[in-house]
Amino acid sequence: MAIHRTGRNAELNNHVKDLIEQSADEMSINLQIDQKMALSCYLTAASTALQGVADIRWPDGRESPLSLFTLLLAGSGERKTTAFAKANSVVLAKNKELALSNERRKNRYDNEIRIWSKKYKAIESKIVRETVQGRETEKYEKILKELDMEKPEKPSIIDFIYKDSTSEALMQGLHDKSKYASLISSEGAGILNGGAFKNYASINDAWSGDDLKVDRKSTASSYVKGARLTIGVMVQNEIMNEFNKKHSCEFRASGLWARFLVFLPESRIGKRNQSGPVQSRYSSLFNRSCSKYIHEQINILEKRSERKAMSLSREAAAEFALMCQHVESETLSGGQYASFKDLASKVPENIIRLSAILSAFDNGLDVCVTKHYLVKAYNMVQICANDFMRVFYMPSEEDIDDNVLHQWLEGKRKLGYRYLKKNYIRRNVSSRLRNIDKLNASIDRLSNKGMISRFVMSNVQAIDMYPNIIIDYVAANHELFGMNGPFKPFVDINFVI
Repeated sequence: MAIHRTGRNAELNNHVKDLIEQSADEMSINLQIDQKMALSCYLTAASTALQGVADIRWPDGRESPLSLFTLLLAGSGERKTTAFAKANSVVLAKNKELALSNERRKNRYDNEIRIWSKKYKAIESKIVRETVQGRETEKYEKILKELDMEKPEKPSIIDFIYKDSTSEALMQGLHDKSKYASLISSEGAGILNGGAFKNYASINDAWSGDDLKVDRKSTASSYVKGARLTIGVMVQNEIMNEFNKKHSCEFRASGLWARFLVFLPESRIGKRNQSGPVQSRYSSLFNRSCSKYIHEQINILEKRSERKAMSLSREAAAEFALMCQHVESETLSGGQYASFKDLASKVPENIIRLSAILSAFDNGLDVCVTKHYLVKAYNMVQICANDFMRVFYMPSEEDIDDNVLHQWLEGKRKLGYRYLKKNYIRRNVSSRLRNIDKLNASIDRLSNKGMISRFVMSNVQAIDMYPNIIIDYVAANHELFGMNGPFKPFVDINFVI
């Protein structure tokens, strides 16, 4: 399948195309940072704003959240905090505003419930006294029922941003405060080392949109239905390397990291120059849309509005089917995802989610996601997949076999060899490849990658370590058989003395 990168539409009319990518480009210029860093920040903000408002419907009818998990690795001094704060300015400001409102409502409720409790206890005391004295308590019981109806309602607390949290506190927050939440930080060490991922099964469920079980020590467990979780972690390479040494296998096996879009931006330290005037045309439009979706999300939480479901256009649905087939084919031996089947299983999901987010910020929620956004999302996810492989590469047994054989052949090549008998390789290569089936499989894979080629000479199987050069059968005869091969050396009798 040929998938081509779509050219960027730089026009700014009443209808803006590719707003998120243009905002990232704008930030990249303003802050002198790599575009990947800017893009990861804007995608985190967009996911936070949209996840509580809409889902994306697959061509087969199932629905997926518009929640993204992102992981960005960059060193100190790369302006992670500045980029994070700028892209997430709306969601952070709104959460701060809600925190102040929550405090005021809580204080008001505390005062009201304190007064109500005193009234309630006073009437209860009168009922007890009258009962002891054998008098009727009907009028007090009536007052008590009226008080029950007047009991102040506990205010809903909306808090959807977590910068550092344990897994238990995060799940509890999704239950008690807002079932749409984001665990985001430009200093991701607190998230990685703070226990937020300890219960990775619940994190996986939240990404999938499944019901979440919230366990309590003092009361019975309960479930959160329809929870949505965005994760955006920005962390230094050294911290991530240490975390991987301790937990990489465990987290890879659980499928947690496969859900992440991974960004490895290039360092701009030492390459920055004085930029021109700060541009804000696209970021301002992004913030406006972000604010609109956050406001709608709050309305949905307070049951004043309902969620929506986006869908793919007919052309996009057909293209998406081809993309899914292509990703699946790349899990075969020699394919891009041969050693990353966990990642491959989540690639289509991230493509369709990302395409909906890109479309929503350009066209709203009521317009079908077109092929344009699907192709753009495909290209972004492929770039993230390549970065994922650089961060989480763990060689399979096949990879180790191929590397052992390749390194051994390289040693022979440096000694001047070009042609080798397969039986010679089997007798002299590492013991892990002495098994003929394993050796054949490894030779096949290296041959398929164009690193070597196979040929047969006088019924002897051999390999050529320079596959891009035409085989010299006379030279091959000499290397493989000496003077006894099928190609006898030609002797000119005029030079015989």
